[in-house]
Amino acid sequence: MSIKMNTTKTKNSVETAYDFTLDSIVQRKFIPGEVITENLLSKRFGIGRTPIREAVKKLEIEGLIVTEKGTKRIYYLSDKDLEEIFNLKIVIEGAIAGWAAENKELELHRKLSDIIALMQNLGKDSLIIENPEEALKTWLNLDYQFHDVLFDMAGNKRVIQIIKTLNIQWRILKVGFTAIEGRINKAIDEHISIGNAILNNDANVAKEEMVKHLTKLKDTILKLWRTFN
Repeated sequence: MSIKMNTTKTKNSVETAYDFTLDSIVQRKFIPGEVITENLLSKRFGIGRTPIREAVKKLEIEGLIVTEKGTKRIYYLSDKDLEEIFNLKIVIEGAIAGWAAENKELELHRKLSDIIALMQNLGKDSLIIENPEEALKTWLNLDYQFHDVLFDMAGNKRVIQIIKTLNIQWRILKVGFTAIEGRINKAIDEHISIGNAILNNDANVAKEEMVKHLTKLKDTILKLWRTFN
């Protein structure tokens, strides 16, 4: 019994250490290139060094922390990295949209239809102009729900972690959120086009619309990145 309890405790500590460290990276409490140590993270979060060590290993696998000459740093993405990330997203998420369009399960179609309706309402809402920060939060939540349903419809759970890791890697950049905020209305229209193609079970159009959407987002982000770096 004691072994099981200790295992559970260790697992929860590792997950907590991972969540705290990831949140600090995403919220830019650690800046790209900054040196971090197990001792620093342990003191900051009040968590033992063993779960911190395991959390850091996981973040290294995900590409958010790198080790250079024995020193661990928050990874600094280059424009080449961003381009590679989006080239992968375009291929993988294009395929996901196509697979999702082949799914005819009524409950999943209903969920997707509801999300599309919420996106349409956001596009008509004055919130985007009056409170862009709140609109961005609302949009990111809807975007997450949209792609989550697509994952369920595609029926390929192995790609979920791949896409989540790729998204984390580029969304830690301030320019990433600036790009999203600046094109919410366009993104809404693009997601509605993707969603409608899926609801119509048109795999080719769904894939094409997803590829077009991600290509435009890629171009916007790279343009901003090259302007400010």
